[in-house]
Order: sequence, then C-alpha cells, then structure tokens
Amino acid sequence: TDILVDLAGHTALNRLDVFALAPAPVQVAWMGYPNTSGLTTIDYRFTDARADPPDTPQLFTETLVRLPNSFLCYTPPQDAPPVAPP
Repeated sequence: TDILVDLAGHTALNRLDVFALAPAPVQVAWMGYPNTSGLTTIDYRFTDARADPPDTPQLFTETLVRLPNSFLCYTPPQDAPPVAPP
C-alpha cells in the first residue's frame, strides 16, 4: 500500500492541493503543522497526548494516532548547555 505523508500542513509552500486529490490510498499528516489539516482526504495525523490531550474536545478531520512520548524527534547537539539546572 502506498502512503503519502504531509510534512508541511498549513505552512508556506505546502502541497495540500495534492492531498485534496487523494493520490494515495492512505494519507497521513505529521510534524510540520500540529493541528488538523481540515481535509477529509487525510486519513491520520500523528500526534501525542501533549499536543492533543485525549480529555479535551477537539475538532479535526483526521483520525489521531497518539504516539507514546512525543510526535516530534529532536536530539540536541552534544555541546548544548543544559536547559535547566539538574
């Protein structure tokens, strides 16, 4: 099965016009815009419980797939200073 993944959402130079045509049988939104696309042609959106708490009423067109930790991937540089004192 082909899966088309949107990494831009409602940001500059997005391709939501392509997603609206549903060129793939499964379409997923992830990372670039942490909210609904508003398109019924996008099937799923990867998120987490911080970005989309399960106990709050929300409006979205996609089925949410809540990842167990964070839906964002980030590793700070090894020489980065600590964020807060230990």
